[in-house]
Amino acid sequence: MRMKKQKKGRIKRIYTSLRYRMISISVTVMVFIAVMLAAMLVELHNNQEQYMSMYQKDQQQFIDQLANTLTYMMENGKTEQDVITYMGDEIEASGSRFFVLTKDDSVLFAKNDITTKCLGSLKDKKTFYKSMEQQDVIIQRAALLREFQNYELCVVSDVYSVKAEGNLNKHQYYILLVVAIMSLVLASLLVTMLGYWNRTEKQLEGTEKELDLRNEKMEQISQETGTLTGDKTDLLTKEEVTGIIKSKKAEFYNIYTIKMLLQKSEDADLKPLQILFVNVVMGNRYFTKDQIFNAMERIQDQLRPVEVMGEIRRGRFVILAYRTPYETAKKREQEIMALCKQIEKEEGFAIRCQLVEEDERKAIERFEQAQTEDMA
Repeated sequence: MRMKKQKKGRIKRIYTSLRYRMISISVTVMVFIAVMLAAMLVELHNNQEQYMSMYQKDQQQFIDQLANTLTYMMENGKTEQDVITYMGDEIEASGSRFFVLTKDDSVLFAKNDITTKCLGSLKDKKTFYKSMEQQDVIIQRAALLREFQNYELCVVSDVYSVKAEGNLNKHQYYILLVVAIMSLVLASLLVTMLGYWNRTEKQLEGTEKELDLRNEKMEQISQETGTLTGDKTDLLTKEEVTGIIKSKKAEFYNIYTIKMLLQKSEDADLKPLQILFVNVVMGNRYFTKDQIFNAMERIQDQLRPVEVMGEIRRGRFVILAYRTPYETAKKREQEIMALCKQIEKEEGFAIRCQLVEEDERKAIERFEQAQTEDMA
């Protein structure tokens, strides 16, 4: 059972740790970038497919019309050479798009007169088309009509040039550039956040270790002051030997324990130490022990974890505030004074507070000096 609880505890720490959250956010951002990039690529691909489909449709219509024109010429007495001359002179060709005329298994015309004369082995129709198909081109064909069906006309278009004319490459470049910039910004933000979180985690770990160390020292001092030892123990009452004075609801350190705490409070990890006296104004009246302790219990309930309270003598108490700057102690004095005024209204007796001035002397020396001045 204990091992199961420990395992659950480890799993809980893993899933709630800052490192796990950092990894989760990193993976989420990376997945978001990947999904966004994939969506952009799919959109680009679809746009290209749509544009190329429209281009091929337009080209097929054009070549079908050209085939009709060539058929009409030959039906009206134009010779094969006349058709070839017409294609070389009247039909515009370029590096990205040119026309080819074949008859049976031979290439009669390709692009222009110069290219046609230099075809060599490519004059064979199958060899020519096989050579074209090895390149990134689009080939669209149309046969002449009626008795001239052994003639075939085709248009060859360079894919890259077609995309360039439609600004597809530039469009793709801009979109990828935007995606790259967005990804870079997100990645930079992620790296910055991860660095900040990593530093924060290390600072928190350091703070936790420091607090654990200080708490251990406080606990050690508390344990050491729990039982007084030495030659004075035979002269002390039971309360003085245990170092604790008990009321109905609370416990207060006695004068001997307070002094021992002060003597052991020179450790740098426990400083600054502030001393705040709390005095019941006795006057000519008499207050029972229960009345006094009831009021002090209310004050003790408001103490912070770094504050301890003890009774010096009847009606005079002291609060030791560890790791507390003087300005913070001044605020604490005001807070406790406000509570004392409330107690005065309810219980009918006054309580005063006195914060000991902070100086270079040891805590025990400041305490003793304040005690001497009070006795005087």
